[in-house]
Amino acid sequence: MKNLAYTISFFLVLSIALTTTVLGQNIVVKQDTNGITVIQDKRLPKLLDTYIKTQPEGVPGYRVQVFFTDKKAVALDIKTSFKEKFRDYDAKVDYAEPYYKVLAGAFRTKLQAEKLLNMVKGAFPGSFVVNSNISLEKLRGEDN
Repeated sequence: MKNLAYTISFFLVLSIALTTTVLGQNIVVKQDTNGITVIQDKRLPKLLDTYIKTQPEGVPGYRVQVFFTDKKAVALDIKTSFKEKFRDYDAKVDYAEPYYKVLAGAFRTKLQAEKLLNMVKGAFPGSFVVNSNISLEKLRGEDN
């Protein structure tokens, strides 16, 4: 039964690919590294770029606040320390008078941010998840 489903899926994808080629539509059929077939309009990347340009403030998301202080030099040192320990995650210093906050990661979901929080709790015990606007450029490469 499983083989029948695979065979039908294969022929369905093949027929879609042939139809789009024959009709000259703006559709691209690709298969990713996990074997998932992606069928998308060729104009989609351009539409996504346009959307990103119209959302300069970003979209609602989450970061992990690692530290806060009223001294910029201390905040920069903590950011450097964080980057040395967690190289796969971005960190930034944000200023909200009178404090400098060290924020890490850029996540669309709270669950993703909580995974980072669990990793950093040992090195930065006062860490917690905060709401933050996330640049769409950062999310496009996801998942940090």
